[in-house]
Amino acid sequence: MAGRLAHAQAVGLVVLFLLGSWGSVVEPIRPVAEILESENNVLRAGPGDEMNLTLTTNPNTMFKLDLPDGEPLVSAELNFSPRILPTQSGFVWDGASDWNHPDALSNGSSVSADTGALTGSSPGILWDFNTNNQGWTFSNSYTARVSSPACGYNGSSGGSLRTYAGSTYGTSPVVNLAGGANVPFHAWVHEGRSGCGETPDSSENLQFQYKTAAGGWTVFQTFSGGGAQTTNSQFMTVLPAAAVHANSQFRIHQTSGSSTCCDYWFVDDIHLATPPESNWTSPTMGHKTGTTSFWRPTSTLRSTSTLKFPRVPSSTGPFSTRLAK
Repeated sequence: MAGRLAHAQAVGLVVLFLLGSWGSVVEPIRPVAEILESENNVLRAGPGDEMNLTLTTNPNTMFKLDLPDGEPLVSAELNFSPRILPTQSGFVWDGASDWNHPDALSNGSSVSADTGALTGSSPGILWDFNTNNQGWTFSNSYTARVSSPACGYNGSSGGSLRTYAGSTYGTSPVVNLAGGANVPFHAWVHEGRSGCGETPDSSENLQFQYKTAAGGWTVFQTFSGGGAQTTNSQFMTVLPAAAVHANSQFRIHQTSGSSTCCDYWFVDDIHLATPPESNWTSPTMGHKTGTTSFWRPTSTLRSTSTLKFPRVPSSTGPFSTRLAK
């Protein structure tokens, strides 16, 4: 009997050994994975919570209010207020195309031709007539750019504008003085005399005029002929505000004359100097239609929900506001 028991125990041990060995080789049966249905991302807000929501043009009908089972709803408030989020990182102005933008205003500042940098110092605008007429136009042959006689220009060489004989105009090119203030104006003026043309008579005057933004011409200085002035005149003044705009122009006008023999005036070195204060004003920016640098701000709504419930002893479980996208 004892021999049979020992034999049975030995057989049992062999069977257990075999099962343990095969168990490490054979992969256990796993349950089939369940495929879960996708669901909307649900955002939750409790009493007094705030939540940022980005709204689109599509209506949202997925707002839901969860209540404890069996409890009455006394009141519920859901408040929306706009919240502006920045969408611009700023503006960079670092080149000549930025500084010289048509919508920018420059008052005494200039742009370096070499580096494109903006500087507060500027040589201004100088018409010295040393070479050709430098963009000036003339109404008739009574006004011209000349290089003789030597008494008729400023310095030891160069040229000037000469008027004589009768009514005539010399007109400058258009210059942009928009944004300028207290812009200085300088010109060298010489009245003709014996040996240097011929002296103008009374009423054969020379005028300096500027063009207004509306297109009219206004006299801002008159040199009278027939006087005792037979030497050079360094004329300086500050331009009135009406002369300073985006299409500024200037002209000289001899009011009358006797004939081509007589009545000379010479004008040289017309200089629009740098204003005492230099500044630069950027192009317009903002979200208003028509601005140069347009901002399109993105608005989101900040929701604040406040829920009020009665104090009922049997209330169980939390409550929340569920906002489903």
